[in-house]
Amino acid sequence: MAQPSPKRSTDHESSEIATASVHAGVHASLEMLGDNADMRGAVLRDSSNVHLIDLDSNVRHILTVLRDNATSRGDLVFFVHRLARLLVEEGLNFVSTKPKIVTTPCNEQFQGVEFSHSICGITIVRAGMQE
Repeated sequence: MAQPSPKRSTDHESSEIATASVHAGVHASLEMLGDNADMRGAVLRDSSNVHLIDLDSNVRHILTVLRDNATSRGDLVFFVHRLARLLVEEGLNFVSTKPKIVTTPCNEQFQGVEFSHSICGITIVRAGMQE
């Protein structure tokens, strides 16, 4: 008699699991910050604001390569770094900016922006992923 196949999680359930994992990771990171109250406060304030990136064909391709057991170590490292860059770039969209006027090489004024605060990004890489 055939056994029923195990229930597969839906995209929504997978997102909830991933969000819980990220939230737990943020709180675990607090331990590494030690007595730095300013950084701890910033992490705690922002840990409940998780933003999911769009699962477009580019991200799905990267995730496919990362999950493929036939992926070479070199490709794995490349695509982990590529996904990390995408995540950082997406995160920068949430950083506040202030206006800044600069002079171009053609001596024209350009009205741009600069980040309002210093930025620090931390990539937590699993064992064996360092180059």
